[in-house]
Amino acid sequence: MAIKPDIEKYLSLPYRFDHGPTNRPAFLTDGVNCQLLAHLVVAHFGIYLHPSYRSREIYQSERSLNIVSGEAVAGDIFLFGRRAEENPTRLHLAVMVDKTSDNHPVLIHSTVVENKVALWSLAQFQSEKRYQTLFGIKRFGGENASHYH
Repeated sequence: MAIKPDIEKYLSLPYRFDHGPTNRPAFLTDGVNCQLLAHLVVAHFGIYLHPSYRSREIYQSERSLNIVSGEAVAGDIFLFGRRAEENPTRLHLAVMVDKTSDNHPVLIHSTVVENKVALWSLAQFQSEKRYQTLFGIKRFGGENASHYH
């Protein structure tokens, strides 16, 4: 596994529910939620999401491509929840940053489960009740870019 060092630095950050893209902390060391972390990580892939893009906006975006798991690449955003009827405003975000040697996604996310930013496999998400349902995978960029400068 070869995660970019500029992304690996986020692994030391604590989880903070109230530190998101619209209320960024002065210092990232004060913690981040899954939405802010997703914004930070996708920026390393040249994707700049407007701060108003949170779970619902990413899930409902028509400016992104819907991806199937086997076609996911680094920079794709995975959206997880508890069950199929979950409210899209409350979905959990994780970003693919690499693949395992057997070609499975490696995802970075800020999680209350570990109270920090962590790397998880897709199997780890499926075994955790709060993240057991994969609602979708979104790709921003190219002709469907959602870039804001």
